[in-house]
Amino acid sequence: MANTIKNSIKQGAVLLSDPTQGFANLKKQTLEEVVGNYLKLLLLLSFVAALFNFVIGLVRTVYFDLTRTVQIDYPAFLNYLISESFAYVFVYFLSGTFILLIVSAIAYRFFRKHKYTEFLKIMLYSAYPIILFGWIPFLAITLIVWSIFLFAVGIRGKRSHGISRGSLEERE
Repeated sequence: MANTIKNSIKQGAVLLSDPTQGFANLKKQTLEEVVGNYLKLLLLLSFVAALFNFVIGLVRTVYFDLTRTVQIDYPAFLNYLISESFAYVFVYFLSGTFILLIVSAIAYRFFRKHKYTEFLKIMLYSAYPIILFGWIPFLAITLIVWSIFLFAVGIRGKRSHGISRGSLEERE
């Protein structure tokens, strides 16, 4: 599992440093491989976001406890902080799966010349900046713009196929 996570991070690094090469590597992968790598990376980084939230909350509270005259009930605070951190895991995972699938289904209406499986692979790859760096506060707008740029590069690099609605051979 650690090896596949390393591979997912390497793929993300290639995609972010050289989008053309990253999308060229995408053509060699099946949808199942792309989704598997995406979900493993999403799960790992959702726990990173939760850990980051936990550490920042703990440091902030200890700081206020030591520098101000604030009385803190640490068992109740830790219970709250752990609950909030696990909520980050679920929100991160939910937004990284269901919301991305809904957005891809809506956006596919405008890109019908492409196969949906190829379109979904491009959408998953385009979300890598948000997945990799979404846990850092105040970067949301920059990451969304970066993802849109990657999506445009991926769509531009992918040749469209004229798919007839009745052809089962052209649909995977």
